[in-house]
This record gives sequence, structure tokens and C-alpha cells, in this order.
Amino acid sequence: SILAQQQVFSVIGHNIANVNTPGYSRQVVDMESVRPSIIGLKQSGRGVDMTDVRSIRDRFIDNQIIERKWWSGKYNTLSGIMATVESLFDESHGLGLSDGLTNFFNGWNDLANNPDDIPTRNQLVSTTRNFTMQMQNDYQRLTEQQEIYDAQLDVTVNEINAIIDEIAQLNEKIAYAEGSNSPSNDLLDHREKRIRELSEKVGINFYYEQTNNSATIELAGRPLVTYNVVNHLSTVRNTENSNYNDVYIDQYGIPALDIT
Repeated sequence: SILAQQQVFSVIGHNIANVNTPGYSRQVVDMESVRPSIIGLKQSGRGVDMTDVRSIRDRFIDNQIIERKWWSGKYNTLSGIMATVESLFDESHGLGLSDGLTNFFNGWNDLANNPDDIPTRNQLVSTTRNFTMQMQNDYQRLTEQQEIYDAQLDVTVNEINAIIDEIAQLNEKIAYAEGSNSPSNDLLDHREKRIRELSEKVGINFYYEQTNNSATIELAGRPLVTYNVVNHLSTVRNTENSNYNDVYIDQYGIPALDIT
């Protein structure tokens, strides 16, 4: 009984130490009374024993968090991109299209009212050139931003591959721990944290195998992680789309699939 209570205090200390650890789930100890020993006609109590150490987690809530992480990651990314585009067309600083379009159409209106006036014609030509140059500059700046985000795609794919490699390794460790009746709560927490990080970068479907509690993760209807087997992502330049990156997923030795 003393040893069991020592284990309880050890788990409590572990909970306190990890109170600010991201992704940590509080752990509790399951206890049960030890069957009494029978001596003659008398029974002698043998105290209590620890049967299990469980993490307090709700699978439904965990799944909801991961789904919301994907929506959060998606819209945070879009917000950042749109904020950049908005700054390129800042009307308050004269960078928008409004003034250029207004001057362009006002020039045509002036010319329609006085079509034979040479200065009015020359003014329209000058206004048109200025507006054309502005459009070309805007196009160039948008293209530069697109190239920046396209370059970041390589970085994101590498980050995704690193995460799924770690999830596959954690699947193995968890299966081994549970097969040998060793605690795997901290490993489960760490895997859950990595799955949440993955869901912020890409939309995934996932479920847990009943046999070994490993996480199976799918992307675009294709297996991304199956126990300790990983299908990595890669980027390929698309010559038919301004040489921008397309994203491919491996498929167990057969040609990779375009999931862009």
C-alpha cells in the first residue's frame, strides 16, 4: 500500500511539473483493493495496488481541436496573404487603382466633349501611359509576392515531412510500450501535439488503430502515415504554370500522385 501511494504522489508531482507544458494531459492513478489472504477461517486485508495510470483526455474534443486547428491555420495563412495584397493597393497612400482609373476615364470623357483638341488628346495619351505603367508595376509586385509564397511551399513541405516522420516513430514507441504494459501517456500527448501542429499546415483525416493504438493519417484520400510507414510529400516545378510548385505524395513505390 505504501508503494502504491508513493506511485500516486509521483504521478501528482508529474502533473504539477507539467502544468504549463503544451499538449500535456493530466494523469490519474487507478487503484484496486488487493484480494485478502485467507488464514484458516479468517481473512486478512492486503491493502491496495495500482492497476493503471491514465491520461484524462476526451477523444471527441481532441478531434474537434484538430479540425479547428486546420481552419485556423488556413484562414491565418489567407489573412496574411490578403494583408500583403491589400498593402500593395493601399488607396490611402495613392497606391490603389481608383485614382488611375478615374483619371483614365475622365480623360476619355474630356476627349469626347472636345475630340478635335490636340492638348486634350495628348493629355489622354499621357494619362493612358501612366495608368499602363501603374498596372504593369502592380502586376510585377503581385508576381513577386506569388514567387515568395511559392518558395515558402518548399519549406512547408519539409516541415510536414519532419512531423509525419516523428509521428511514425511515436506510433512504434507507443505500440511497443502498450505491448509491454509500460506507461505511454507522455508519448500519446506528444503525438497528439504533433498531429495538431500538422493539422495547422494541411487538412488531414486521421483515426486510431484499435490493435496497437497507432495513428493513421490520410491526406487527399491517400495514406500519409500508416503505423511506421510514411508517404512523404515533395514539390515539382510545373512548366505549364509559370514554373510554380505542385505538391506530390508518395505511393508505396509507384509514381507519386499530384495532390495540388
